[in-house]
Amino acid sequence: MLAKLEKLLKEPHNIYEVIKPLQLICYIIGLGPYKVTYKNGFAMYDRSLWCLVRCAILFAVYSGVMAIHITRKEKFLGNDIEDYLKTLEEYFITLITLVSMVFACIFAQRIIDAFKNIDQVDREFQKLAVWMPYRRTHAVVVINVIVIILIGVIILIWILLVYPLGNIMMTTILEIATFLPFLLLTYFMESQYVQYVKLVYYRYSILNEHLEVLYRENTIIEGWIKEYNEDTNDVSKVSRSSLKSFKILSNPILVIDKVVGLHIKLSDTAYLINTAFSVQLLFRITIAFVTIVTALYTIGVNFSNPGQDSNTLKVDTMFTMWAVSSAIELFIIVHIANATCEEANKCPRLMHKIRNSTKNAKLQDKIEMYSLQMYHNRLKFYVCGLFPLDYTLLHTIVAGVTTYLVILVQFNTAGSITKKSKKLLSNST
Repeated sequence: MLAKLEKLLKEPHNIYEVIKPLQLICYIIGLGPYKVTYKNGFAMYDRSLWCLVRCAILFAVYSGVMAIHITRKEKFLGNDIEDYLKTLEEYFITLITLVSMVFACIFAQRIIDAFKNIDQVDREFQKLAVWMPYRRTHAVVVINVIVIILIGVIILIWILLVYPLGNIMMTTILEIATFLPFLLLTYFMESQYVQYVKLVYYRYSILNEHLEVLYRENTIIEGWIKEYNEDTNDVSKVSRSSLKSFKILSNPILVIDKVVGLHIKLSDTAYLINTAFSVQLLFRITIAFVTIVTALYTIGVNFSNPGQDSNTLKVDTMFTMWAVSSAIELFIIVHIANATCEEANKCPRLMHKIRNSTKNAKLQDKIEMYSLQMYHNRLKFYVCGLFPLDYTLLHTIVAGVTTYLVILVQFNTAGSITKKSKKLLSNST
């Protein structure tokens, strides 16, 4: 056991070892229907028939557990609106989990191709003597997994405190056995998307960093200043702090070709990852919107009614946590997607800086062609082609939540006035 743990935490040497802690858990719970295999000495993901059968079995088990939970919970379900809303929350979380499992199997090949592209990009970087931050990325992935597990432990403790063992012991067991596992599965699905996109973000950052270095050092290396003579072997002007070999650095056309090739491959990888998670994100964002509106409305109604008891306070606390957690998840997803797009679209601007600072006519023409092509094909994430995954989405959600809350509060106020009027009318008669 200790040997396996030591092997899991050892120094990573490729992208598959970096993401292994998260991928291993997702493979066990059915969100990653592929595993690492080795072919010609290189690691890669492979989707076997057993992986698909295993996911189908887990899907049937999860569906059966939820069906039993729905059947048995009817016996303990009260008449309060809060009970129905809590049940609705559980159904939402279960729906996201089952949808995630189905589309993880459908789009598994896209994730396999995405990691194959990332591995190829890393090997190209290594050929150029570029240091890859495998240790740092691996640490981030491990911390992310630990945080999700800690969240599960905290929620478990909270459930036991809110629903102490006693007359409602069966309800408590049902809450823990169904709600918590499905919630953690949802968190791991979101973590998959965030960590996969972050891998692409890191590589865009490295690519842009080296373009910045080339911009700062293009006055030192001949060929960036004027047209390069391929027959020359003079290396006296090359700075020792340069991050690439002289052969590549001194030929600017080759450098730009390699940069553009890596940028295109990273953009293809980003689109593969986004497509593989688009349906899951659509369900998650829609349910988060409904969750936030429902939670804030319930809190507002309870707050407007005087004489709150301890049970109402518990309900308000639960719905507050519900709304805050949904908002945080949305922000993290939108932030990493927006940051990746901004980093990707920074590349053509850096290339233009190099173009404006060089007198090499061939280099200027090459950069102008590539930069215009990259500028008109800027990276932008969409959710099933319906709306962009950037900060404008958060603005839209805030506006929508505010609008629906105003409408619901008006309906609630009108309903209360109607009830009071009928009561006064009946008393007068």
